Amino acid sequence: MANAQDPLSITLRGRLVSPPPGRVGRALVYATGLFLLRPLLLLLLHLLGWRREARLTWSSGELHLVTQSFFLGHLLHTENETLAVSRVCSVATVTSRAEEPVALGALAVTVSLAWGLLQVADGLLGRSLGLVAMGLGAMALGVVVDLFILWVARVLPDPLRHGMVLRRMGAEPLLLRGVDPDRAQQLAHSLSAGLSSV
Repeated sequence: MANAQDPLSITLRGRLVSPPPGRVGRALVYATGLFLLRPLLLLLLHLLGWRREARLTWSSGELHLVTQSFFLGHLLHTENETLAVSRVCSVATVTSRAEEPVALGALAVTVSLAWGLLQVADGLLGRSLGLVAMGLGAMALGVVVDLFILWVARVLPDPLRHGMVLRRMGAEPLLLRGVDPDRAQQLAHSLSAGLSSV
């Protein structure tokens, strides 16, 4: 394992998350509407206390990953892994906003539009001005909720905004979110220098 006293040792802590799908996968997710279910799934996992904390350490030319999985606030298991530096393709820091507010706002708009259109159709068929007004109001409310969610997401700080992605041959990328941006940049620079010497 890495020596904690090694002056060249760099440790990065963050949350290990699934990497986003590629362009084709993302297109399919958005085309089928599955992205609308993502915020609900993430909310459920958050309520259940599911998360994966990770500690990535670069020391003495070796890369160590310690992952801890939590559920309902309890530690399920800890996994220690030494990553083969020779199989690392690239390492880079990333900064991005979460997609969940966009998906949650889109879900609100979709539900309000569907329900609102049904009310408008029923109102037109039944010649009820009240149903038409209710349907139009529901659609307008969905748009307002969507804009409010996007505004809140932009105003509030995102604790998982900064991250680092590690791409490896024969394995899916490792994505750590909620990392210290300065330490992530330092680790990426040191690891890139180490890769060039491999």
